[in-house]
Amino acid sequence: MFSTIPFAESENTFIFTTGTNTFFKIPSGVKYVNMICIGGGGGGGRGVNNSTAGGGGGSGGITRALYHVSTIPNLIRINVGAGGAGATTSGGSGGTGGLAFITTSIVTVVSTGLCYAVGGNGASGATAGTAASVADLSAVPYAAMALQYKFIAGVAGSAGAAVTALSSHILSGGAGGGGNAVNGYNVTGAGLLPTIAGGVTGSVDGGSGVWLWKPLCGTGGAGGRGQTGTGGLGGDGGFGSTAGGNGGRGGDGLVIITCW
Repeated sequence: MFSTIPFAESENTFIFTTGTNTFFKIPSGVKYVNMICIGGGGGGGRGVNNSTAGGGGGSGGITRALYHVSTIPNLIRINVGAGGAGATTSGGSGGTGGLAFITTSIVTVVSTGLCYAVGGNGASGATAGTAASVADLSAVPYAAMALQYKFIAGVAGSAGAAVTALSSHILSGGAGGGGNAVNGYNVTGAGLLPTIAGGVTGSVDGGSGVWLWKPLCGTGGAGGRGQTGTGGLGGDGGFGSTAGGNGGRGGDGLVIITCW
């Protein structure tokens, strides 16, 4: 059945970043609606007094759903969660990334929606944040009418080590921060994604993650340089990806809708 779906020769793509209760009307004349939800990335942890390494956050999950237009409402509601905040206190934890989800126009509960993705978990002090879990098919009743539905878990962050882009899928976890007088760790580039350098010398921040729209992929932030008193911050993550260790901010979630 899937092989009968036509190529999207005349497509319309709509991109939604952080915000709640954004209404979207399905364009007239289309037959298929493809939805991609990416959960927000987790925030980076902070080492004790900046002298011990902070962990990188875990990335958000990804969900893709393809519907025939006859099976979904004409008006839908979109909510895109923010990335988790970076830790601000000695030994503190980063915040959890927000959900990204699409529901009907009159319902705001994820469990009665069309598509959703879970946010990544923040790092806890020196312990890296865990990856977002996959969305639960049983909690999305409309998925039973989807032509295709794909759930992808997030990517875990790192503690005391680098991470590599595109190692699991299009997102990456955050790299670990450095301990006292130790450089932050890199996000090692792959494909078209460059290497993001960790903080070096003194209290330098790690580099922020990058995002590419074509091909669709991105990285988490690199780790900050550790130094007692005023260590460098971890870099912020790209969409859905995570913050580097030593208190970087997780990347915001993302929703992409393509109609043809």
